[in-house]
Amino acid sequence: MKFLIFIFISTISYAQNIVSGNVVSEYHTVLSNVVVVNIGTDKKVLTNNEGIFKIEANINDELRFIKENYERGSKVVKNNDFL
Repeated sequence: MKFLIFIFISTISYAQNIVSGNVVSEYHTVLSNVVVVNIGTDKKVLTNNEGIFKIEANINDELRFIKENYERGSKVVKNNDFL
């Protein structure tokens, strides 16, 4: 099974917390069309052709990363994920 690796770069924009990041494979290959789901709000986005995503999230929200033929990954948003 292949693994997803995700890197967060987060910002706060207009009183909304926006988490952005990049999703790559365990071999550092950029992964497009990964579904990123905020489990708490059920909001979903796809990574673009460069593996980049942006999604609304708050501290302690769980983000799940889903792509066919890859093991699912998840990350709980922490305070230090925001700039």
